[in-house]
Amino acid sequence: MKFILSLLTLITALTVKADIANEGIYLRIVDDADAAVKAGDFAQAEKLYIEAMDLQPDNPGNILLMSNLGMVRFYMGQDSLALATLDRANSIAPRSTTILNNRARVRLVNGMAAEALNDYNLVIEIDPKQPDPYFYRGMIELSSGMINQAEDDFTTLEMLDPEGENTALAKARLLVIQHKYSQALQYLNRLISKEKSSDYLASRALCHLMTGNLGEAAEDIADGLELAPDDGMLYLYRAMLNKQRYQTKQAKLDGQRAIELGVNPKTVESFLK
Repeated sequence: MKFILSLLTLITALTVKADIANEGIYLRIVDDADAAVKAGDFAQAEKLYIEAMDLQPDNPGNILLMSNLGMVRFYMGQDSLALATLDRANSIAPRSTTILNNRARVRLVNGMAAEALNDYNLVIEIDPKQPDPYFYRGMIELSSGMINQAEDDFTTLEMLDPEGENTALAKARLLVIQHKYSQALQYLNRLISKEKSSDYLASRALCHLMTGNLGEAAEDIADGLELAPDDGMLYLYRAMLNKQRYQTKQAKLDGQRAIELGVNPKTVESFLK
C-alpha cells in the first residue's frame, strides 16, 4: 500500500511539474507574440498566438489571445478573417469589452458603422466608465447627423478624460459643425500643441477665418501647405482668405486648385460666393 501511495505521489508530482513547465512555455510564447506585434511582425505574431492556443486549448487566457489574433489579422489587411476571429471570440465571451471594442474598430474601418455602433452601445452598457467608446460612438453619430447625441457623448467623454487628445478632437469637430468657432479654437490649440498636423491646422485656419483673425489664418494655411502641399481644403481656405483681402484673382485660382485636388465644386462656390 505504501508503494502504491508513493507511486501515486510521484505521478502527481511529475504531472504538476509538467503542467508548470507547460504553463511556462505558454507564457513565453505569448510574450514572444506580443513582442512581435510591437515590432510590427504580424505574421510571426499570428503564428505564435495560434501556437500558444494549440499548446493549451483549455486555457481561459485564450479568449484574449483570440482577440489579439483578430487584430493582428486586421493589421495584415485580412479584414474578413479578422472579423470572423473576433466574432468567434465574442460568441465565447459576449460581454468582453476588449473583444467588443476591437470588433467595433474593425467594423468601423470596413464601413459597417451601424454594426460598430451596436458594439459601442454594448460596451457602454457593460462599462460606462470607458472613455474611448464615447469618442467613437459620438464620431459615428456626428457623421450621421445625430448632433445632439454626439454632443451628449462628447460631454461624457470630457468628464471621463478631460485632458485627452480624443476629447479635444471630438469637441473641436463638434463645435466647428455647430459654427461655434471661437469655442473650437481652445481645443484646436491643444491638439496643435501636441501634433502640428495639416488637418488640425486647416481646422484652426477655418476658425480664424470665421472669427476675422486673418493673420493667424494665413499662418496656419502656410504651415499646413508646407506639411501637405496637395491638401485641397487648405487651398479653399486660402481662397477664402484672399477673397476677404480683396485679392479676387488669387482667390479664384486657389478655388480652382481646391477643385482639382478633390474639393466639391459646390463647396468651393458656397464659400466664395
